[in-house]
Amino acid sequence: MAEAIRSAVGDRPDRAAVRLQLPRGLPPVAVDGTQLRLALTELVDHALRRCPAGTRVTISAAPEAAAGGRPAGVGIRVADRGGRLLGEARRGSLPQAPALRGLLAGPDARFAVQDTPGGGATCVLTLPAV
Repeated sequence: MAEAIRSAVGDRPDRAAVRLQLPRGLPPVAVDGTQLRLALTELVDHALRRCPAGTRVTISAAPEAAAGGRPAGVGIRVADRGGRLLGEARRGSLPQAPALRGLLAGPDARFAVQDTPGGGATCVLTLPAV
């Protein structure tokens, strides 16, 4: 899981503008790894376009527990410092990227857009654990 997130950032020239916060031991998720990397790349590209110069996009991930403490999934957050989102974006339909739509077609995958504390938007992608 963490490797897919690191791979989405890869060797891009704007890599310094992306900060990763990934704990050890994230559970594996029940999605195609290539599609996950493509969807994360789409989310990071979108966030970088929204950010003012000199600010960073933060990518974080955390396990989500089900009843009984076993992993239910992983929540991946891509947070930017761009302006407020209105309309369709506030309802969670942004971005309409092909790889992201493909991931969301799977069972138990969810996507939402939230305000980033201090300004900006956070895209939250939740994927089911294996």
